Amino acid sequence: MYYNAKLWILAACTFGLILCSCNNSTKKTNNKDVVADPEDMDESAGEKIETILLLADKNNGKIEDSIQLMAYKPVNDFYNQNKFAPVWSKEAKWSLVADSLFDFIKNAQLYGLFSQDYHFNNLVSVKNKLDKDSLLQMDASLWGKADIMLTDALVKIMKDLKYGRLQKDSIILSKDSLLGKDFYVKNLKEIIEENQFTAVLNSVQPQHTAYWELKKGIKGFLDSMDTRKYTYISYPYKKNNKQDSIRFITSLQKG
Repeated sequence: MYYNAKLWILAACTFGLILCSCNNSTKKTNNKDVVADPEDMDESAGEKIETILLLADKNNGKIEDSIQLMAYKPVNDFYNQNKFAPVWSKEAKWSLVADSLFDFIKNAQLYGLFSQDYHFNNLVSVKNKLDKDSLLQMDASLWGKADIMLTDALVKIMKDLKYGRLQKDSIILSKDSLLGKDFYVKNLKEIIEENQFTAVLNSVQPQHTAYWELKKGIKGFLDSMDTRKYTYISYPYKKNNKQDSIRFITSLQKG
């Protein structure tokens, strides 16, 4: 009986070791995008950028359920010319111009824009992972995704600063009909390679004096505006309909 118990314990231990080994093996497989040496990150991230853009091409610009590229064509043109190399980081570290772009998106309201139009939530999530988790910091897939989102955001920012946040069927017939790929690629390279972030963004905006005078008032307006949340209540749409009026009064009381 004692001998059988020893055999059972030995078998259980052996099974545990095998299970642990399998789990470790699975973990390594799941972390196949993790790069061991920071010097290898740029090449690996570049491969991920190419893969992600191929996925976007097949899915009408979508790279994840919550991430839709807004300017796939100019973004793809830019990376094609750049041989898909990452441009916002080097060897798993953000560049100074990347910090400038993050700061711009965070404070987009100061420029008459809205942060959520430029992948803000997704970028914050990815940046937090890369900045705070030493293992994820070596994940080439995350760096590739961040790079593409930043480039896509900047293209959209340039378009919005030049023409405003207009519907594509109002003045601009299609998203990129008035701004060709040369416009975006040229300005992207100047911003990234020459670190001319502010100068380029200023140059793409209207040069009318009244425009810049109006922009000076944005901060004061933001500081004084009422940002309280309100409950919107539908007004009765059937004239002289008592039931509809009662429904409105009930909604008003609840609100």
